[in-house]
Amino acid sequence: MIDWHCHLLPGLDDGSRNLDESLAMGRLLAEAGFTDIYCTPHCLHGAYDNTPRGVRHATSGLQQAFLEHGIPLTLHPGMEYYLDEIMLANLDDLQPLGDTRMVLVEAAQQASPEFVKQALFQLLRRKWVPVMAHPERFPLFERSPARETPCGWLRRLWPLRKMSSLPVVPQTEPLTQTLANMGCLFQGNISSFAGWYGPDVTEQARLHLAGGLYDYFGTDAHNPKGLKKTLAAGLDAIAALQAENCRGDGILAKG
Repeated sequence: MIDWHCHLLPGLDDGSRNLDESLAMGRLLAEAGFTDIYCTPHCLHGAYDNTPRGVRHATSGLQQAFLEHGIPLTLHPGMEYYLDEIMLANLDDLQPLGDTRMVLVEAAQQASPEFVKQALFQLLRRKWVPVMAHPERFPLFERSPARETPCGWLRRLWPLRKMSSLPVVPQTEPLTQTLANMGCLFQGNISSFAGWYGPDVTEQARLHLAGGLYDYFGTDAHNPKGLKKTLAAGLDAIAALQAENCRGDGILAKG
């Protein structure tokens, strides 16, 4: 399994505070069956001024520490970019997810649909592939329970063959449909299914999963305590929902 969004690197943002916490998180992820982790610290001007070079260096250092401590995880550099004018002014120097062209972005709570569309269009013009982080947490992407599709395809947490077409999103969500049609992807938080952000976010995550919105999953883990509390519960909830919505066709599995 692959964790596409994790604040695992020590001391770079509000995630892991030190190497001990990173090692504890790594052990939990490995025990749960993960093999690859995308390390995605925040990039937010004035708060977390991380750079691609710094993130790559930190990822390499933590990978060495994992090897020394026998933690069987492969780490990849990434970044969680705050979608604002500062980011848009630096589109030639972004840290994608590993060696892909995918860039993880987080919308501002107060962002307008028009700004989000125009900003992501600028990334696409530069041949980046935007991956919208945890849309279930933002009112901007709220989904109505009415007229839900019975089952959507999920690429889950591990690499699967690329789908030939984008997932169909009901007309009740014009923004997400527009973004998907543009070529944007969506990443859901495993902890959202475990109730970490409250019942409203959990419900939105369930609706997005049923509608086939998600392309990838991530823990969005910030510390060992939160990861331990939500990881198993979130994975179990996703598996149960897949069994319910897809009649067993999309059950979470390892390998």
